This record gives sequence, C-alpha cells and structure tokens, in this order.
Amino acid sequence: MQNNVVLFFLLDSVTAVEETQEPEPVTAAEPPPPPPAPAPAPTPTPTPTTTSAPQEDVENDTIYVQGLGENITPERLLDFFKQTGAIKINKRTGQPMINIFIDKETGKPKGEARVSYDDPPAAKAALEWFDGKEFDTNPIKVTMAKKKAATSAPAPAATTTIVLQQYARKLFPP
Repeated sequence: MQNNVVLFFLLDSVTAVEETQEPEPVTAAEPPPPPPAPAPAPTPTPTPTTTSAPQEDVENDTIYVQGLGENITPERLLDFFKQTGAIKINKRTGQPMINIFIDKETGKPKGEARVSYDDPPAAKAALEWFDGKEFDTNPIKVTMAKKKAATSAPAPAATTTIVLQQYARKLFPP
C-alpha cells in the first residue's frame, strides 16, 4: 500500500492529509446544470366590465331614504325595510343600523334616514323595490348612501370644546 499526501486548498490555506488508500483520479468539475427556464407568465384573465354602476356602488350596503315624515321610529323602519333583506346589526349596541336624522333646532326627525343591510345586493334590491313607494302615505325617495370621504385628522380638542360650549349656551341660556 502506498501512502499519498493530498493537498486541500481552503481559502488561501493549505492542509496536508495523509491517505492510506489509492487516490481516486481527479476529474474536472462538471459545470453546474443550467438554471431552469422561467415558467411562462400566466395570461391575465379578463375582468368583466360593467356599464351600469361604478365599483364603489357594488360594495355599498346602505341606502338613504327621504320623505319619511316626522313620526318615524327605528322599529317601524326596520319592519318596513327588512322585506328585501337582513338589516345589519351594530355589534357594539346590538341595535339595527338605522340612523334617523334629527333637526338640531327642533329635535324632531327630518324625515330622512340611513338603513344598512348585511349585504350590498339586499341594499340594491331595496333601492329598486322601495324608491317611489309610500311610507305612512308619504312617497319616499330611496338612493344608495354616499360614503363619507376620509378626513386627514380629527378636529382639535379646543375646537370641539368651543362648539360644545356654544351649543350648551344655546340650550341653557344664562
């Protein structure tokens, strides 16, 4: 048996190792296999285009109702508008999401309200079904509620305090 010394080069250093067996013939390193060809890009699926309503209306689940009169209550509105779908429930209060607009000066209902449904198709059905119908002998106008524009920052606390003070003076004159 013949002892051979094999030299390994590791990062600019040489290490000697003694072998007791015949060395294997050194072959040139094979080049690495070529990288796989990239997968073809998926062809985009065409999105259906609609000409009837903008995208934001598709997601709207709230209707705006006008012409209701002064004697409205959330319960009566719930009974009337639940015919086209489930009315959304406020998770915090457990009450139906029906907002009746109140006149600040008189404290009476203005005859306008917002009603939120669990899903947008129910709101659209309510728009189509109730617009022009009568509620307590009053013809009502139903439209999709517009979403509020996002504000950049809330009103400063000082402004809110001044408004509240003015409102309190109006309610409770000196």
